[in-house]
Amino acid sequence: MFELFTAVAVSLSVGIFEEYAARGLMLGNLLSGGGRTFSFLAANLLSAMFFAGLHLINLFSASIAVTAIQMIYVFALGLIFASAYIFSKNLSVTILIHALIDGLAFAANPQAIFGLGNPKVTVTQFAFQGILLIIFLYYTFRIFKKNNLVEVSKKWS
Repeated sequence: MFELFTAVAVSLSVGIFEEYAARGLMLGNLLSGGGRTFSFLAANLLSAMFFAGLHLINLFSASIAVTAIQMIYVFALGLIFASAYIFSKNLSVTILIHALIDGLAFAANPQAIFGLGNPKVTVTQFAFQGILLIIFLYYTFRIFKKNNLVEVSKKWS
């Protein structure tokens, strides 16, 4: 029961913090900050890089290979989360999805919450994550190309 409570608490806390930092602050400021504003695609890519960079802390409990594969996965998720935030202008959905993803991962491996163990990454897993990243990059590009960004940009004015 303690592990379940911990998984829920950590998942919600991390989801709220990371989504607020990467999407609420970073992406929001890139799109509507007082200084230079960025295109939706550039802002999406920058916030996804920032989101992936937040996960460098995992180097304290995991190998470079495991952290690298997680950063690729998180970058790809960051593209989708940023797109969802850009079009909805609402963090609630991304926070909930983020917390669910983390919660499921922690439920599958409760030791991961505390950074225990030293998992290994195979070349196949790394290649699969690279392919996933390419697919998500393509999907994000298609979303921005398909949608009327003039209309979306009016939301941010």
